[in-house]
Amino acid sequence: MATLEEAPVVGAGYLVRTLPVMLVRNARLWMSFRVSLVMDLLSMAAQASAFFFVGRAMSAGSHQGWQADYAAFLAVGLVMNAVLEASLTGPYQSLATNYWTQRLESLLLSPCPVGLVVISDTCWAYVRSAISALILAAVGWLFGARVSAAPTNFGLTLLVLTLAAVGVLGFGLMSASMFTLVNAKGWNDPVAWLVGVLQGLVTGAYFPVSELPGPLHALAAFLPQTYAIDAARRLLLPESRLPALVEQPLLSPLGLDLAVLGASAVVLPILGWLLFRAGMRKAQADGGLSRWA
Repeated sequence: MATLEEAPVVGAGYLVRTLPVMLVRNARLWMSFRVSLVMDLLSMAAQASAFFFVGRAMSAGSHQGWQADYAAFLAVGLVMNAVLEASLTGPYQSLATNYWTQRLESLLLSPCPVGLVVISDTCWAYVRSAISALILAAVGWLFGARVSAAPTNFGLTLLVLTLAAVGVLGFGLMSASMFTLVNAKGWNDPVAWLVGVLQGLVTGAYFPVSELPGPLHALAAFLPQTYAIDAARRLLLPESRLPALVEQPLLSPLGLDLAVLGASAVVLPILGWLLFRAGMRKAQADGGLSRWA
């Protein structure tokens, strides 16, 4: 079997032609099982409804800014987390799926680089996460969640989401590198597990970070998801009166969020790519991407 080093070098034209084909393949595969598709979408809506029932209960009789419209507060956090989840889990899930379905052997014999397969599958994960985010937003709207932002704030929110997705993708690449570096092939790995646990606990998706105990508040400062959710709420819910994540005199709370997200979008993908490439080199040496090695 050809190693990764022996795979032909492909140009940008090949990448441009191949990526849409792989995305269409993933879409057709997802839509071919209609019963599972409908159940998947209904499960998303049911889970969102449970959260918003809690949100409505918390909003009643509350006077704090973020609690007074907790449904909208919660909707922004859930939508942001739904999209960023694709960055975190997409690369590892791509490697694991292709490994256990024995597609990697044929890919290693083709001109298609493994990295392109990971990219295409992660792009498809973004499509699915966007659908999930739309369902969350729709259910939130039914429960009374409303945004009150200026039109320019929606463009800034998209910038925030893009920077955060790129930054969290660095964690996703680190997660995928664990597939070969530490042989984490059981559909779970230490990087995504740790970041996933913290993402639900400390990033402020369900309540402000200021409500956390000191040590957890400190942990939140190391995750780009924290700043993305905070920035989105400041842009879309300007009346929420959120406390600053970090008290400092140089930048506004939103300015700090954007600065950290910009730095994360540069540093984390580089670190993630270096680890991912190290994992691919290890796979060249020990055949870690073949089930028969």
